[in-house]
Amino acid sequence: MLSLSEQLHAYLANLERAYGIEDIIDPNPASRLAHIIKQAYKSTGRPVVLLIDNYDQPLSALQPSAYSELTRESVGMMRSC
Repeated sequence: MLSLSEQLHAYLANLERAYGIEDIIDPNPASRLAHIIKQAYKSTGRPVVLLIDNYDQPLSALQPSAYSELTRESVGMMRSC
């Protein structure tokens, strides 16, 4: 089973391939997601909608030790877009 970090990396890598992103300048997941959002908008000319399903369990409660920093970075990045 892949770790949360490995799953996130794989998901971001798939999106980067889908939008023709070949060079990853910053390996930080929040930076990668921001770049994917910008590239998706540039490629399609349409606004990007990011849906987060947080119904069952808050993101911060999934894996507190490894996930809390990632959650803070991701939420901060999403607020800045």
